[in-house]
Amino acid sequence: MNNPTEQLQLADAAITHVLRRIHESPEVGYYMGVCTESFERLAAAYGALHDKPADAVKENFLPILAQDPCKELQERIEQLERSQSGRHYVPDDDPPTFGPQNLTPDDFVDQVKLLLGEYHGDSERCVQAISALLDITDVPYPILARRS
Repeated sequence: MNNPTEQLQLADAAITHVLRRIHESPEVGYYMGVCTESFERLAAAYGALHDKPADAVKENFLPILAQDPCKELQERIEQLERSQSGRHYVPDDDPPTFGPQNLTPDDFVDQVKLLLGEYHGDSERCVQAISALLDITDVPYPILARRS
């Protein structure tokens, strides 16, 4: 493979491939797109091979929707954690609520009393029901401790 024409064709194909990935893939565009040395060098090389100015090449291969994959992954992780924990997510800027049923501490205690009556004689099921209620209700534990 000492043929210079063949080497240039392979280099051109590789450069074009990476520039297209930068242009089309949000993740690749984020890491290798605008303001990176990689993008500058690839655009210059492509421009030299095709007799085009590097700025025109960069314009043609700008990332479409460059986006940080770590941010999206972190959002997915948080969403999964919320769904797995059974907890109701409340953004910091919203006033706190006490679970999907919006139970106040007093309402929570009332629900526990109902469960105690319903499962009287079946302590295992009663504990499971109260645990499930606690899992879906974000009543802070210190508030519950003060109620007892």
